[in-house]
Amino acid sequence: MNITLSKEAQNLLHLAQENTKQPIEAIITKALANYLEDLEDYKSAQEVEKRLLSGTLLLALRI
Repeated sequence: MNITLSKEAQNLLHLAQENTKQPIEAIITKALANYLEDLEDYKSAQEVEKRLLSGTLLLALRI
């Protein structure tokens, strides 16, 4: 797969590789995984906000 990166992205990727000594593929994979995790957190937060605003929020207690 070919990915075209901006010069700035290439520079940041190169710096990350120098600092971590990891292959570029590993850095990109980790960045994508972090992005997907953040996206999932964002979606969850939106759902909670939606429930709060609609008054149908269910509270869960851990005992």
